[in-house]
Amino acid sequence: MLSKTIVYAICAANLIVLPAMAEVYSTRNFGMGGAGVASSQYSDAPGSNGALLTRFGETDDVALNIPQLAVQASDKENVLDTLDDIPDLYDDLKSNIDSGNTPGALNNAENIIQKLEEISGDVVGDVAAALIGFAKPSKSLAIAFDVRSSLQAGVVVDYVSTDRAVLLRAIATGDIGVLDKTESSALGLGALVTEAVLTVAREFAIDDDNAVSLSISPKYQRVDTLIYAATVQDYDDNDLDENRNDDGNFNVDVGVSYALDEDWMFGLSGRNLISEDYDTKNLALGSESFQGTYQIKPAAVLGVAYGVESFTATLEGDLLKNRTFKGFDKTQFLRAGAEYSALGWIQLRVGYRYDIEDNYENIFTAGLGVSPWDVFHFDLSGSYGENDTYGLALGFLWTF
Repeated sequence: MLSKTIVYAICAANLIVLPAMAEVYSTRNFGMGGAGVASSQYSDAPGSNGALLTRFGETDDVALNIPQLAVQASDKENVLDTLDDIPDLYDDLKSNIDSGNTPGALNNAENIIQKLEEISGDVVGDVAAALIGFAKPSKSLAIAFDVRSSLQAGVVVDYVSTDRAVLLRAIATGDIGVLDKTESSALGLGALVTEAVLTVAREFAIDDDNAVSLSISPKYQRVDTLIYAATVQDYDDNDLDENRNDDGNFNVDVGVSYALDEDWMFGLSGRNLISEDYDTKNLALGSESFQGTYQIKPAAVLGVAYGVESFTATLEGDLLKNRTFKGFDKTQFLRAGAEYSALGWIQLRVGYRYDIEDNYENIFTAGLGVSPWDVFHFDLSGSYGENDTYGLALGFLWTF
């Protein structure tokens, strides 16, 4: 079980939620607020709702995603750079204590305390995702295969106020060994989830205008959990992935889409129908012991989309509350997005993501797509939220 400090601080700083913006495996959907369960194109369907593999144009045959990439980060107080500076300040402090330079040592001590006070409780959170794969649409038997990965990680600093007295005592006694009694620490937690996913889908016509499509996506998941704990004077960013556990299991996603007519589409997706828990290593720091549990739980999303020749709008919401690590705040998102196609080969996108639980930042998104001759597609999207949360996604897609 994690200490109250690490659970509260990392949760409060948007350490990666499932599904986080960067876990949206389509750059197009990223630019539309992360929405896609009812509005995804067939090339993006496996990452959002595989049933949409049966929705395609007359000239569509095969799509290759090579690759789709996304990243999102939040570091309002420049935590990582400050953490990198603190070990050097401790080295200067020790040098000044050993040489008897009391004024210099006092200045070093004040700088250390000031920096710790500035970043204590602030978290740098990073998420990243990548996907490569192909999709072959069909009404009778659509098929897709992809390999996707998502990384979720965060680091928080816990400043212990008694460290001020420890630094002053080391200076007063001239004994640098006293500095080993400082307790301020850097704590980190993360998970890397890699999946190999096979998706098959089929459409069942109701009449000339209405049809229901179903999909199933068996997949193998490998989960690498990460945990990090060190005093701030021993912090080294090269050690952030040193304590790693890995495990894996099979899981499954399902999807349903209903075409009311040519313009209206309803979608329902279920992800990770088999629940699994993955423990990090148990890590000791002084008298404290730290361990986290990454949870993969079923997730369900319901959405609706309206689309005409050059315009698409969509709205969707999570039916279940989600969390990543045990003890973290839960989330439940609403996502909305729109796309306008100009000249037939330029796409403009906007979107918004809102957390009903009000535990994580709300995100604005925008995106641009270029698709000359409808063969090569380049997409670029960005996101912005509170606490200097920024995201960027880009994708390269070939359709034949």
